[in-house]
Amino acid sequence: MASTEVKQPQYVSDVANIRFFRGIAMLIVENLGKIKEYFISMLVNKVGTEDIKNIGSYGKLIATLPDYAACEVAKNLVTRAKVRHPREDGLTYTCSINKKTNTITIETLRPEDVKRSKKRTIK
Repeated sequence: MASTEVKQPQYVSDVANIRFFRGIAMLIVENLGKIKEYFISMLVNKVGTEDIKNIGSYGKLIATLPDYAACEVAKNLVTRAKVRHPREDGLTYTCSINKKTNTITIETLRPEDVKRSKKRTIK
């Protein structure tokens, strides 16, 4: 009858590799909640004020909506949220719309980092 002994690693490098990968796995598991807080992607019918207010600092919310009109409504809601619910950390909301995929991206940035287009003047 054969014995059922557990085979021990033969080399020190095997043990080091196992500890290294276990450490990486633990680091990913510990930080997964933080990563999830900064990047949220969802497929919804509408975006609400609570969704916008729950975006973390320097976070991003990507929502795929049913049509372009829903994206415009969400964009107007972001503008309203800037005024009615200013952030305590001094950040502001920005948004962009992808017309092909009906996707709106809402981010929180410092006001000086917001890229604004120059206003056109009529001559």
